[in-house]
Amino acid sequence: MAKVKVSIGYTHYVVDTDAGVKLLEILGDAEIYEHKWRKNEDATHHIYAQPESPATLQIIPKPLYTLWKLAGKPEA
Repeated sequence: MAKVKVSIGYTHYVVDTDAGVKLLEILGDAEIYEHKWRKNEDATHHIYAQPESPATLQIIPKPLYTLWKLAGKPEA
């Protein structure tokens, strides 16, 4: 099965294509939650619609996936 790279912020995940599409659909329907701390005041909590999807999807060709997989985890 083909693989895709799903990017959420600065983190990237590799999953099967079907899982990547489902993930984008779920995140596309999600709302943003934030809580803000203010000096000498109580925290405020906010939930609001997101302006755009927080994730992107990129197809990874099989040869490239295999090459990246062989490279393994990078050393520190």
